[in-house]
Amino acid sequence: MRTIREDHSSLAPSEKWWWIALGLLLILAGWLYLRGYNVSLPFIEHHDEAQNLLEAQHIIDFGHARGVFRESYPPGLRSVIYPFLKHIKPEGAHHGEMLPPLRLITIGAWMLAVVFVALLGAMIAHPLTGLMAAAIWIVNPWVVDRAHFVLPDGYLTFFTLLAIWLALVGSLQGRRSFSTAATYTIMLGITFNTPAIFVAPFVLFLPLLKKHGPPPPPASAAVNPSRGAAAGLLELPALFGIHVLATGAVSHARRAR
Repeated sequence: MRTIREDHSSLAPSEKWWWIALGLLLILAGWLYLRGYNVSLPFIEHHDEAQNLLEAQHIIDFGHARGVFRESYPPGLRSVIYPFLKHIKPEGAHHGEMLPPLRLITIGAWMLAVVFVALLGAMIAHPLTGLMAAAIWIVNPWVVDRAHFVLPDGYLTFFTLLAIWLALVGSLQGRRSFSTAATYTIMLGITFNTPAIFVAPFVLFLPLLKKHGPPPPPASAAVNPSRGAAAGLLELPALFGIHVLATGAVSHARRAR
């Protein structure tokens, strides 16, 4: 049965080779994601990008987004776009001119997601497992296809993975501040897209398993049952990730038609 690694004295692997390998994977991710960050410019290719920009611009002009065709996502992404259109965009310029920096920030969110995929894999199983998971995530065609668009998926993925990591650290190391930060982080993820709500129970209730579980055994003893339960609960975010990827792929295919 899979168990969470026993060594929790640090928040991340301490081996130098692990960080060097992660850096090389991030270079690969940057190369893949940045290759298309200026695709279609100065025109807007993905209609959701235009929708998000119009909603943010409508909030600036009228104080709300109700006049746009539809409000496509929760307000998180509009909150990222808003300051660029309000304070950085030159007066009289088209709002599409802010797409390059907004796309770079979105790519940054996807790359941070890679980091936490690696950290979670290292925490759950083995440092090498984390690197393998990150490598598979980086070359995922669905991610590569969407990483350079200003969409909420990258922010949703990053904040969800960060919340899971914080919750695990808070539970396994008894750090209440990390558990609290995990709660706020998953709430922030929900503001970008509602699927994050399915991970919220895991983030909220994992610290309770540690609090009400049996006392920790000596270092030489077997794995703590609460850690085994936490390992089992990790199937939930895995299933969630598969669900998000499958749903996004189907949605993208329908839009392509």
